[in-house]
Amino acid sequence: MKRIAIVGAGAMGSIYGACLSQVADVNLIDVWEEHVRKINEEGLRVEWLDGTEKVFKVKAFTDARDVGVVDLVIIFVKSYVTEEATKSSLPLVGDNTLFLTLQNGLGNAERIASIVGKDRVLCGTTTAGGTFLGPGRVRYAGKGETNFGPFGKVDKEKLLEIKELFEKAGLDPKLVEDPLKNVWRKLIINIGINPVTAIARVLNGRIPEDPNLKALSELLVEEACRVANAEGYEFDVEEMKKVVLDVARKTGRNRSSMLQDILNRRKTEIEAINGEVVLRGKKHKIPVGGNEAITLLVKFLESGKSDEI
Repeated sequence: MKRIAIVGAGAMGSIYGACLSQVADVNLIDVWEEHVRKINEEGLRVEWLDGTEKVFKVKAFTDARDVGVVDLVIIFVKSYVTEEATKSSLPLVGDNTLFLTLQNGLGNAERIASIVGKDRVLCGTTTAGGTFLGPGRVRYAGKGETNFGPFGKVDKEKLLEIKELFEKAGLDPKLVEDPLKNVWRKLIINIGINPVTAIARVLNGRIPEDPNLKALSELLVEEACRVANAEGYEFDVEEMKKVVLDVARKTGRNRSSMLQDILNRRKTEIEAINGEVVLRGKKHKIPVGGNEAITLLVKFLESGKSDEI
């Protein structure tokens, strides 16, 4: 894995790009011209939690056609532009090019596979944290694991090669046989935190402290677990409720990505998170009223039509 392209250079894409640039030829691709220009002119500035800063020399582009063929494409865009981003990445594809999605939500691996073929696709999750500070600047809010595995039939040697590369980059990789189980687990955590904080406009830590927010979070998690179980991924409802509250406590001072999107009047990933649970719940005839209601509320908020009273 000598050449890597990262499509979507937001907080997490930039952080992974910075880390991997120490061990591979990394090319960041993003549509925001000012961000790309800043990286090329001044380097990618990464601020650590202790306030120190390091500048990484990474190449950045707005068009995949300027990059050429790479060995690995990592998709970090918002879930609602996955198909568009994958199609724009086709100039990066050679005979042996693989795609890895570490995005939030469900359905991303399927969307990528529909364009490049299932046997080129890996999927997984990251527990690392990051905040976008501005063009060319991100904050690495906390190291975490990178869990990934094959979505289709991917050569084991290639998987081990990627794992070794991520180890050298300090990304704490874990190779798993069933990566979709981890995708579901992260989804359930996001379901219990992100939309609750977005609607209430609170930091993560308020959820376990407030009985009303806690009850709402637990309702959403319970519905999501039942849908996941119907899809073949076994989760204990009570255990996952505890996991979600524990994550909310540990990330108590964090603004969830969905809250940041609402505050900045951006489109959220609600459709790929709670919305997917609603669709799949209805397919299995499982009650998902809580997730349906919260999906509608978040979609209203992101429309920007709420009155300032």
